[in-house]
Amino acid sequence: MGWTYSDRWKTREQVAKSVVAELHTDVVASGPGLDPPDSDGRTTFYVAARKDGKTTAHVYLIEFQGYKGMHESMFPYSFDCPQSVLGVLDPTSCVESNKWRVASSQTR
Repeated sequence: MGWTYSDRWKTREQVAKSVVAELHTDVVASGPGLDPPDSDGRTTFYVAARKDGKTTAHVYLIEFQGYKGMHESMFPYSFDCPQSVLGVLDPTSCVESNKWRVASSQTR
């Protein structure tokens, strides 16, 4: 999955709000805040979203005018997911999702 960019986004906060709006699901939890960005100017943003009765995690790498979104089942290489997101996820039979959740829990 690639990056999505738009010149209508002027801040990381605007990108994050757009990402949440485009999920078309109920956002159960999100975090952490969007500052400070890493040395590449990126911020990692986590969302627990409920769709079809199941709450799963989504990981977004956010830049100034764009983002790259990944579902936990893609085993995104970002493991600092806050407990506020991990704690509300529903059990899953997806092997990759479970591996990512364990890795994220152990990184703390």
